[in-house]
Amino acid sequence: MNEKEIAEYMRSHKIMQLATSSKNKPWICSVFYTVDNEMNLFFISNPSRRHSLEIMKNKNVACAITDSSQEVTKRKKGLQIEGTVSLVTNEREIEFALNLWNESNSGLEKIINFKNYRKKKMEDKVYKIVPKNIKIFDEEMKGTTRIIEVKK
Repeated sequence: MNEKEIAEYMRSHKIMQLATSSKNKPWICSVFYTVDNEMNLFFISNPSRRHSLEIMKNKNVACAITDSSQEVTKRKKGLQIEGTVSLVTNEREIEFALNLWNESNSGLEKIINFKNYRKKKMEDKVYKIVPKNIKIFDEEMKGTTRIIEVKK
């Protein structure tokens, strides 16, 4: 899998598992996400959620993206990602991320949008994960497991 194929795999899924940590206590949750052309991942969450609170204390996260309908007897594929996360505060980037998120996760455009964000009708905030390492698990490629360092 090359970087283009990795980005396509990311775009072909909608939910990732996000792992955070605070005071040596790990936490994991599932979030809907989207991805830009540089393989940055964006998700939307309420800042009062445990993972959001932990992000404000520790920007290091791990994520997993896979197809949960894969059968245990078949060849499996997935991504494990290590990176850093931040709360997006730049309005242009927020608008970009919300539009991108709605393209990937249609159905809530009337609620989740930049207009509602600016009018403070949305409690949720936009978060951005910048991958540092991506582990590719791809048994379709002769059992290949490899780690690529994402240069940014």
